[in-house]
Amino acid sequence: MGYRSDVYLKTTTEGYIIIKRRNDSITNPDHRLLKYADGIKKTSNGFYKIVFVDIKWYESYEEIKWFNNSLEVLKEQDIPYAFIRIGEDADDIEYKVNWTDDIPEEIATFEPYTEVNDDDWSNYEDVDDDKDHIKKVMFDLFDEYEKCDDIRSALRELNSDGEVTEEEYDYAISHWEDLLKEWEERKGE
Repeated sequence: MGYRSDVYLKTTTEGYIIIKRRNDSITNPDHRLLKYADGIKKTSNGFYKIVFVDIKWYESYEEIKWFNNSLEVLKEQDIPYAFIRIGEDADDIEYKVNWTDDIPEEIATFEPYTEVNDDDWSNYEDVDDDKDHIKKVMFDLFDEYEKCDDIRSALRELNSDGEVTEEEYDYAISHWEDLLKEWEERKGE
């Protein structure tokens, strides 16, 4: 049977997009950890929670190594997150937070107790693991910034009829970091 844990990650929209993009880039679909999530939820104000219930969270598993590496990528890019793993043993709790200068309260207060303390507990909606959702999230992010009109237009022109083709999805995901970098540079102008 093996030792089991409940695992929770709460992060921003940018954090979720990076994790999702990295997950989708794994060649073997059986190693894509997000497909084993018991829930991926989003709040109306843009925070994501990924939940794994009763999972073997062994550091030796490739999927777990990938996930931990993804947390390092978020840390390197200064993206706030809170990670909680609660094992079967009462004192087996792992808690990691990437404390950024602008860490939102919704992430700072996401803490383990006997259960996970989440102030947003009633504010989540289910997230379908589909390409339309990622496209909408990307567009919503760019809608927030006036100085990125040409980037926003380029993204919207990827598919004016609202359906996402494989090529459009691959393009948007593969160029996400470049678009995000350009977007961040323009925010400071």
